[in-house]
Amino acid sequence: MLRLLSCRIFLPNIPFKRQMTESVQQCLENETVVSAICYAYSVDSYSPTYLTRGDKIFKIDPEEDISISVNETIDMKLQYSDSNFTAAQWAAGNMKVGALYSAFSGAASMAVETTGESQFHTVRIDAIGVCTKNCITTRGSFRTCPEKFLTEDFKSAIQELTVEEIETRIGVFYAIRLQLGGMVKRSYIMEATEDDNESKVTAELQASFGKECLGASIDATSRFETGRRLSNRNAKVRREWRAQGGDIDLWFQLGTSGQDQSQFSSAMDIAREWAQTIDSTNVYPFDFELRPLWELIKEINPQKATEFRFYLEDKWEKDGSRHLPTMFLPTKLRVYQLPEASKTFIINTCKAHK
Repeated sequence: MLRLLSCRIFLPNIPFKRQMTESVQQCLENETVVSAICYAYSVDSYSPTYLTRGDKIFKIDPEEDISISVNETIDMKLQYSDSNFTAAQWAAGNMKVGALYSAFSGAASMAVETTGESQFHTVRIDAIGVCTKNCITTRGSFRTCPEKFLTEDFKSAIQELTVEEIETRIGVFYAIRLQLGGMVKRSYIMEATEDDNESKVTAELQASFGKECLGASIDATSRFETGRRLSNRNAKVRREWRAQGGDIDLWFQLGTSGQDQSQFSSAMDIAREWAQTIDSTNVYPFDFELRPLWELIKEINPQKATEFRFYLEDKWEKDGSRHLPTMFLPTKLRVYQLPEASKTFIINTCKAHK
């Protein structure tokens, strides 16, 4: 606070309120860009990355200990998940902690019901749009020996807090690389029949929500909505919306296939406009490469590290077992009208359907 006040003496012609605002804003900009790599992260189902920032655990010299590279790109993709490869496995694999995928089972849920319980298999499509501005990567001793850069507050907290308190107050992962920019994600989780596959489900969604499946289906006041699939009115569907970075309201200008597309911009047009609104004051970290926090705790208190790991793995295993469906949604009865068909053709058709 004293440092901020001292800045005012160099700006005598600028009103006090404006000086204070600009000084605070500059500090926030520097904090956002430089220190995102200095924090622990917790799992968060409300975040498009499934992560939220925890407590600061590293003290570094930005000039020596990290690399910041400019990498301005826009990318869109569709990510398909089913019971064979879940959204949690996608998330953990992308963050380079694939063996710990159950950590994300609750956040990247495959369940249609918000309770996490369902008797039917589900499929999930995540429509993801990202705008990258910068990439932050650890380097030198900070990358090879991160335990040397731990804050004294973190070391003290590890000795004093319980494993439950470490999870809630500090976090469960730390990052060795991340991107800064913005991310928008629309997720479609739906009950599935045995006939459903990636191409069929993708085509169904693209027919309703556009090629990138980012067409507006949820208003700005709602994070998710439930309904029924167009291809099977017996199948429940849950649609979720998450976005961070820049002016995310721009995405609500994107229409759906049932509306006059001439009134709306395409997804790529929106993405380009959105990219222009992302700057150092509102960038969002995503595309993490993670390591489990117990690796750092081990350097301070090996016994606490073991307790923390067992506590988390037990909790994650329970989260991963919440949605274990045993059956597919029954397919609708197919009626064939074959007034002049031969007996052989009818038999072969029935066998093929069976």
